Amino acid sequence: MAELEVRISYATGKHFLDEKNGELIQVTYDEEGIKERELSALTKASSLLGFKPKIVTWDMEEIMDYNGKKIELEPLWKFLLK
Repeated sequence: MAELEVRISYATGKHFLDEKNGELIQVTYDEEGIKERELSALTKASSLLGFKPKIVTWDMEEIMDYNGKKIELEPLWKFLLK
């Protein structure tokens, strides 16, 4: 059986750093209410830290463009299968 290595560091609030995959991850259940302040904070932090922004949602899957920055939206089930 393959050994799973996950290296996630807690960042702040609902943001997590996945250092292995180079992603800054935000988790949200309220897909319709992904708020401007959340998108703004996520893109700003990802630019400062040099990580790709990702939002883990309940079941949305798409690439969102926010102020010229691509944000991956990934459903929770798919995120957990990695």
